Amino acid sequence: MDDFTLEHHSIHHLNLTDEALVKPTVPTEESDIETFGKDVLQGVFDSTRGQAYKFASDTEEVATLVTGMMNGGWAVSCEKIAKRLLRSEISRQEELGNFQEVKKGSLLQMKVSSEDSQYIIFTKVDHGKYMDERDSKIHFGLPFEKRVQKTCVFKFNGGDAPVSINIFDSNRKISKYWWKDFLCCESLRSPQLNTKTAFDAVDAVLSRNLKQQSKPDYTYLRNNVITHFRSNESIAYDDFVEDVVRSYVPINSNVNIGEIADKIAELPEKKGFDTQFEVDNKSISARIRRVVVLAENFELNIKGDIPDLDALVDTGEDDEGKYLKIYSEEGFAEFNRVKRDGQ
Repeated sequence: MDDFTLEHHSIHHLNLTDEALVKPTVPTEESDIETFGKDVLQGVFDSTRGQAYKFASDTEEVATLVTGMMNGGWAVSCEKIAKRLLRSEISRQEELGNFQEVKKGSLLQMKVSSEDSQYIIFTKVDHGKYMDERDSKIHFGLPFEKRVQKTCVFKFNGGDAPVSINIFDSNRKISKYWWKDFLCCESLRSPQLNTKTAFDAVDAVLSRNLKQQSKPDYTYLRNNVITHFRSNESIAYDDFVEDVVRSYVPINSNVNIGEIADKIAELPEKKGFDTQFEVDNKSISARIRRVVVLAENFELNIKGDIPDLDALVDTGEDDEGKYLKIYSEEGFAEFNRVKRDGQ
């Protein structure tokens, strides 16, 4: 999103230790807060991950306050929103105990307009102490790099109610206290729907673009996809595309993995699933079922997803011909016995 106007903005620092809000920043004419806010906004609108939500009820506190922010009650609503987030984080910290800390940060709230729409944006950004090189004193501030933790974008098209609510998290999983306890939202798409739609769409791209061209690469990469879905509670789709698909090194040099990755990256918009979602393993019925004929009366039966398949097998060629190497203690013991004692 390149053409937008930042109409209002406010920052509240969340002090969980003292269970209080630090006095919000009041921008002056010399302040860089608007530049900071616009820089954050660009990152928000350029984000490649997130999930669609709706308010659990239009009478919930946040739903009412967001409407108030659209209708002129900016300052009062911002203060109440910040206090609600502070309460949610205090409650979350009590759940975690001393084993883990809720990440410290500040709540930046913005009202943004474009040519056709308006947006209310809540984003939690990192904050911390730093040493100012000019006066050698420790100050409290907001970093420009690696700052956004969690974000919620409410989009309006002229009415009092948002036409869409999208929530983002820098972590793979969207924190429950953020979307449920703080914002009182519920997802538009279930984990079952997201998981099945996403996996089936990726599987179809691999089948169309890789299966006929290179069956070994199809087997390896499809297995990696199944393993990724099955071994993660949540999926951040941009990480999945980069870590599983784009980083795959094909056996067949004619395979253009970048082109396949680009096709897979376009699927959320084309097929209608979220780019950040919880995984429902029961929705993945796919298995790797393939029989490889090694010789007469000698077959290799692949009937399930195999973690690290590329590390388990290897291929090569020597004076005797082409061979398949399989690392297996059980297989070694069995075939060693056969070679020694016969069948």
